Amino acid sequence: MGFVVITGGFTLDDTVLTTNEVMRKAPGGNILYGALAARIWHDHVGMFGVVGDDYPESYLEELRQNGLDLSGITRVEGPCLKNWALLEGGNSRQLIYKLDSGSNEQMDPRSELAEDSWVEKVSAVHINAIPIPSQRKLIEKFSGSGRFITMDTIHIKNRIDPTALKNPENLQGVDMFLPSLEEVRDIYGDGDLKKIMRDVCHKAGCGMAVKMGNQGSLVYDNKKDQFIQIPICPVEAKDTTGAGDSFCGGFLAGYDLTGDLVQAAVMGTVSSSFAIQEFGAIHMLKAPRDEAKKRFDQVYKNVNTNY
Repeated sequence: MGFVVITGGFTLDDTVLTTNEVMRKAPGGNILYGALAARIWHDHVGMFGVVGDDYPESYLEELRQNGLDLSGITRVEGPCLKNWALLEGGNSRQLIYKLDSGSNEQMDPRSELAEDSWVEKVSAVHINAIPIPSQRKLIEKFSGSGRFITMDTIHIKNRIDPTALKNPENLQGVDMFLPSLEEVRDIYGDGDLKKIMRDVCHKAGCGMAVKMGNQGSLVYDNKKDQFIQIPICPVEAKDTTGAGDSFCGGFLAGYDLTGDLVQAAVMGTVSSSFAIQEFGAIHMLKAPRDEAKKRFDQVYKNVNTNY
């Protein structure tokens, strides 16, 4: 068993529920969802990123006490990222930066902070959505030694332009690209999904898993030229925030443990099912591994390997 690492950003979220209740300063962010999702399966999960000087140390200590490796986390000057998360019913939501939030430029993971001796311990890494030049630096930092690398993206107006991924060079060095269906459409248009996936992967030399919400996910194994359809794990969804990030974390852990894309995608699906059952991310610390395995079996038996 290796050492898997999730890169990304921490947030403090004030969530406004449809009942008008407000949950204040809950720990969130793609790095947290991804790491807790990976932890459901994997005993050796680390985090790489930065936190602002006002991020509560008690939140970090809780993660350490539950076995997460935070030696890749650096505290920097400036406020952490703070969001209003506005839930609007039907699993729709808006994220709005608070006026006292820090900036992404300050709070994005920085490749120069990763010490070589620490990177050498890493067997697999997930690179969350940050500007592509920063992602490229992280890919360069973590590449080599057979390290498995996954990457996500997201369209954030005036910050991240995913259309740069039309250039296959920006995916080189990545083993699996893990966008959502919406992001695929933003980048590559509305053509035939399987054709898009095959073309992207053949040009970039990677595999791909597209997250499709309540339609599950579609995996393309570029080495076998095979498409696999992964169904959802049916649970009652209270908050879909972090569902995609949790899929990525579970996928990374699953591949590190099994070396199999299908099992990895099923594990990502199960991790995501835990994420959406409650509000926020921290509740995933209580996700029982035996229940995760039951859900794995439930999803795995309905996988379509000849999609």
